[in-house]
Parts: sequence; structure tokens; C-alpha cells
Amino acid sequence: MLANAVRNLWRHRRRTLFTGMVCCAAMTATMLGAGFALFTYQSLAEKAARDYGHLTLSHPAYFKESEDTPLAHGIDANPALQHQLLLRDDVKAVLPRLQFSGLITNGEKSEIFIGSGVDGAEFQLKGPFISLKSGRLLPLQASATDSIPVLLGEGLAHILKAKVGSELSLMAATSSGALNALDVTVIGIYSTGVPDLDKRQLFVPIAAGQQLLQSDKVSELNIFLLDGQQQDQLAATLSAEQPELLVTPWQDRAFFFKSVQSLYNRIFGTMGLLMLLLVLFAVGHGVSQVVTERTREIGTMAALGEPARRIVANFALEGTLLGLFSAVAAIVVTLSCCELLRHVELMMPPPPGSSQGYPLFISFSLELSLLAGAVLILVCLVFALKASISAVRKPLVDALGFV
Repeated sequence: MLANAVRNLWRHRRRTLFTGMVCCAAMTATMLGAGFALFTYQSLAEKAARDYGHLTLSHPAYFKESEDTPLAHGIDANPALQHQLLLRDDVKAVLPRLQFSGLITNGEKSEIFIGSGVDGAEFQLKGPFISLKSGRLLPLQASATDSIPVLLGEGLAHILKAKVGSELSLMAATSSGALNALDVTVIGIYSTGVPDLDKRQLFVPIAAGQQLLQSDKVSELNIFLLDGQQQDQLAATLSAEQPELLVTPWQDRAFFFKSVQSLYNRIFGTMGLLMLLLVLFAVGHGVSQVVTERTREIGTMAALGEPARRIVANFALEGTLLGLFSAVAAIVVTLSCCELLRHVELMMPPPPGSSQGYPLFISFSLELSLLAGAVLILVCLVFALKASISAVRKPLVDALGFV
């Protein structure tokens, strides 16, 4: 039966090729659309994990209540805990962070800023998600003889007319409620691609931030993992070992990721449903037409004594093979498109709220490909069964005279 099915497909190769191309194009379009959505999810998830860390240790009220004074919900630096976490094979880095706000001035104009006191090693983890426009990043270790460095957002630097080497002053309330100031020197200007953030954001060494707020506390401790699959296991372990601290996964902090994922789920869900209907119509019509055009052949087989169930089984096998060949071809075409986009950099326009475009890539998922292939094979099988059963049930005289 398998040999006969292959021979029949080859004997009607023009119709087989046309129907197979329709099936292949439908499955390829579905996988490319799903691959683009998957790439977007993966990129946003990677950005969020690099920004916040896979896990965040903080005061239990840090994300729930507003602070009356800076670092009211801060935590004490814990070098022993950091060292203990770094001994784990799945932990890449453990970095403290200080969050604060205040005024920044160039002597003539003042602006509100949102500051982050960070370890210089954090910029090595951000990778492509921060773009340095001029100057350099914060050093890994600040020299005691140098002035205090600051890394300004591009928009904030433009407002203050600051450039690399400019001297500015930061003013903020201390942890005791007093007002303090700190002189800093611009060593670099960067962009996150989000203009609203670039107009307010700046980075200073964490020691400088603690000096400004007059406190040894930090706002949070961020844990970066080598493998995000170990996140839940480590979170459970830390919750048991450090009950006085709140363990927060990056998913609970990445509100932008959740919003985009929800929006894309609706968009691609609707598009996927419409595409599935088109696929069902195109594939079903193609397979049904191939079987219907062979009604006289079916009548001849029945006249020669071929059992009806065997005739139906032959056409079902042909439909299955057609779906299988089309699925394999679609997977090959999809892989080729993914690889082509990796070598030919096509830039997408900036998304809403951003000033920078991004390269177009498509992620290939083997699980998704197998699922789409199984659906395509099932559709071809069902329509081949439907058309062949309908043809077999025709009276023998009508089947032999079918035109």
C-alpha cells in the first residue's frame, strides 16, 4: 500500500506538487508568524532578566508600600550571603542595587532624576540592551582619587546640555530626611531606546549613592542565573533560608513584558485563528479536488473487486504522505528563512514608546514545528478520507462515467 501510494502521488505529480505547495506555504506562514512572536517574547524576557536579575531579594514591604524616607525599606548589605550564592554553579552574578531620586543641576537648570546606584559589573550583564552614545561605562572599581562618575541618559544629558567631562550636582533627601548634595562628573551618555527613561535615568557607583543618601543599606539584591530554568528551585530555597527577605522573580517586576505579551497573544491569536481557517480551506479544497478528480479511477478499482475500505485506506495513506512531505518541506523552508535573517540584518521600525529599531529575527521551535506538522498531516488525512468515502459511495455506473 505504501509503494502504491508513493507511485500514485508521483503519477499525478503536477496536482501533487500544486497541493503540496499550498500546504507547505500555509504551514510556513504559520510557523514564521509564530516564530516572530516567540522571538519577541524571548527578547523581552531576556531584557527583563538582564535589567532586574532573575531573582530579587528585598525587604518584604519594598514593592508593596511607599517609603517615607529613602531606604526606609532597604536591606543591609550581606557579603556572606552574596559569597554563598556565588558558590552555586547556576548563579552567574549577585549584585546589589540602590534606587533613589532627586534633583540634578548644572548650576543653571535643575531636573528631576531617577538614579540607580550599581556595581560596575552590571553593565557587562546588560549586553546589547544598553547603547553607549559617548564616553565610557562606569568602572568596575572607582578610584579614591578620581571624581565621582555618573552615566547620564541621552535625554537628560540633552536637557542639561551636558557632555562627557561636564560637572553636575546631585541633590536628594538622605535616609534621615535631611538634604544632601554630591558633585559628579559625566563619564558617559547612554540610551535605553525609551525616550521617557532617557530623560530621567542616571547611574552612579553604589558607594556614591550610599554617600548621597548617607546610609549603608541597599534597595535590593539582584541574582543573575546562568540557566533561567533553575529560577523556581532557587527561589524556593532562598525563601526557606532567608524568611526575613522577599524573593521576587523577574516575571513579577516586568510589567512591560506582561503588557506586550498580552497584546501580542491577542494579535497573533486572532491572526493564527484566521490563518488556520485559511489553511483548512486551502488544504481541504486541494486534497478533496485531487481525490474527486480520480472518481473514475475509484470506480474502476471497485469494478475490479477492490474492497471499499482498501480504496479509502489507499487515499488516506496518500493524504498522509502528502501532508508529511509538505510538513518536511515547510520545516526546511522555515529553517532557511531563519538562517537567512541571521545573516541579512533587516531592521524593524522602532516600536511605540521607543526611539530605536531592532533587527528582525525569527526563532525556530522544534516543538511548534512538530505540532504544526501533525496538524497539517491530520487535515490532509481527514479531507482525503472525506473525499474518498464520498467517491466510494457513488453508484458504480456514476463513478465510471464521472467527468
